[in-house]
Amino acid sequence: MTLYPPQNKNADSLLQIQEIFPIIPIWKIILLSILTSGMYHFVWFYRYFKIINCCSNKNSETPVNSCGKSIKNTKNKSKIQAALCIFTSFYLFSKLQKYLQKYYEPAFPPVIFSIAYIFFSILWFVGYLRYIAYLGVIPIIIIQYKINKLNKKHHSIAKKYGWTSKTTTNLLFFLIISHAIIIFIASILVIGWLDARFG
Repeated sequence: MTLYPPQNKNADSLLQIQEIFPIIPIWKIILLSILTSGMYHFVWFYRYFKIINCCSNKNSETPVNSCGKSIKNTKNKSKIQAALCIFTSFYLFSKLQKYLQKYYEPAFPPVIFSIAYIFFSILWFVGYLRYIAYLGVIPIIIIQYKINKLNKKHHSIAKKYGWTSKTTTNLLFFLIISHAIIIFIASILVIGWLDARFG
């Protein structure tokens, strides 16, 4: 995440300190969404909410180099918003639409995108439709593609979230923990079934 003040007084009339959202490769979003069964969406929402909440706490007299403290104070709020992304998706998508419009970039319909995201998210709880729920990543992909395109044109200093060793470590940790939980729950169910059947 990167924040910087406008280069001139007319650079941004809406924000005293300008938001620069990160560049995230589309293939990374797709891959991590599949490997984590959609859990990566929480990370994506969190990164954007953290930037928005940081900037909303700034004013024209606040030094940019104090932004780290502001980010720290807004982490909990951002985590809650990300955890409730089904309910906060419209708010975030609306913010990103306005962000794109500031730079005269083609925007997207936040209402339709949020409805689609909510619909596909709900399908995670319907067993036989669970695989269709993977399509919930489509609104995120389209939005990120537009953000990436905007950054290449206007924000060459935007932070790039590529694939790093930290990504691999976190992914392996997630897979190990999630599979351990699944095996633990399955073991309890099997033991219960065996006990009822042969006990």
